[in-house]
Amino acid sequence: MPEIPLTGEAPLRLTFSQWMEALAIPGISVAVIDDYQVSWVHGFGVADANTRAPMTPDTVVQAGSIAKPLTAMAALRMVEQGSLSLDGDINRSLNSWHLADNEFTAEAHVTLRRLLSHTSGVTPGGFDGYEPDAPTPTIQQILDGAAPANSQAAQVFATPGTAMAYSGPAYTIVQLALIERANRPFPELMRESVFAPLHMRSSTYEQPLPARFERRAASGHTWGGGVLSGRWRVHPEMAAAGLWTTPSDLAQVAIEMARARRGESSRVLSQGMAVRMLTEEKESSALGWMLGSGDGMFWHNGGTEGYRASMRMYSDTGDGFVFLSNSDNGHDIVFMLTNVIAAERGWPNYTPRSVSPIVATKLIASQRGVERALAEYRTMRSTQPARWFGPGDLNGWGYMLLEQRKLDDALRVFTENVSYYPDNAYAYDSLGEAYLAAGQRDAAIQNYRRSLELDATNDNAREVLARIEAQPR
Repeated sequence: MPEIPLTGEAPLRLTFSQWMEALAIPGISVAVIDDYQVSWVHGFGVADANTRAPMTPDTVVQAGSIAKPLTAMAALRMVEQGSLSLDGDINRSLNSWHLADNEFTAEAHVTLRRLLSHTSGVTPGGFDGYEPDAPTPTIQQILDGAAPANSQAAQVFATPGTAMAYSGPAYTIVQLALIERANRPFPELMRESVFAPLHMRSSTYEQPLPARFERRAASGHTWGGGVLSGRWRVHPEMAAAGLWTTPSDLAQVAIEMARARRGESSRVLSQGMAVRMLTEEKESSALGWMLGSGDGMFWHNGGTEGYRASMRMYSDTGDGFVFLSNSDNGHDIVFMLTNVIAAERGWPNYTPRSVSPIVATKLIASQRGVERALAEYRTMRSTQPARWFGPGDLNGWGYMLLEQRKLDDALRVFTENVSYYPDNAYAYDSLGEAYLAAGQRDAAIQNYRRSLELDATNDNAREVLARIEAQPR
């Protein structure tokens, strides 16, 4: 792994397992692709921090938004079969629910192409999911934002085709269109159109996770490294976030797309459709995939509560990788792992990433303590571009420490953050929360009040203040 510079002494040289421990990432599984074939697969760490079951290449993990490009493949397969229109009004492909027309749709239609490329103008954002024992909404309730759905309704907020705005609800509309045009459940449709042709035997869109997969499923883990309540979240928004899979299975998707683009395979899509799928629509967004800068690279990241995932493929050279983790912190390590893989395999088109300042700070803290780490962070702030820093960096680390019950360290980190962002209501809210956890009532009140002064709409600060002040001393 990359060295971490230290002022006045030799750089830190940490093993991969030390990185995982410092960043509170229990488990990772990886597949490496060479010359359009899976050449190496491995699991690191544990699938569950409580049971200590090992993370293996066969452990199934939530892949989050990587569900989207697979959904797009199935949708474009139906376009090739004549069951769906790529550029017609999507409402013509829907029966039980329709996207409401407004002043934006009067200018341009919402189409499948625009839904798949995040240029439809439909409600941006993603989905939180549902605890396993909680009621789950129907797809129509999700699209209407009606109880028990916990997400916003799908509406058109901008003229379709004019801008790229990442949208989970857009893919939920696609999910309904596929179900109604194919007249079969979504998991069955995905199995027939994508999983079966690519021999993906360890993947499913079924929600909740069926019993046959539970015994080898990784539990999700929080910022502090603890097992997520209920182990994972249920995602009835299957097309956008409902994929469970393994790195070897996902690698088959990357390989097939690259080979189809080259005209060497057509198990899911023809060469013409694969080329169209990997053609930019707007702002590096293609049909389901995100694109690199002119080097044949396509990619996608994913994240649901307790999990992070990433995949990257160079269709011109046949190089790629798939990364799955059972941690909210998974993306803290993925780019550095990619650097290692690219260097080892000699990827010709890869530009190495630098270790982010906050990740370096966490690694230093794991070996030298919080005070030394914060001193190095101050040095980084004075020597590196301002765009690399933000109020959420130290705050995120503070919450990790807070969850781990390292209260003194958490207070120190939150206090440091306030010194950099004295006008940020969120920073004071978090510091108030840490003081409250440490039993320092007056300091908590002071910081919550300051947060409210800076942002009168901060309902959390208002509610916590009212609760604290109502309690007897």
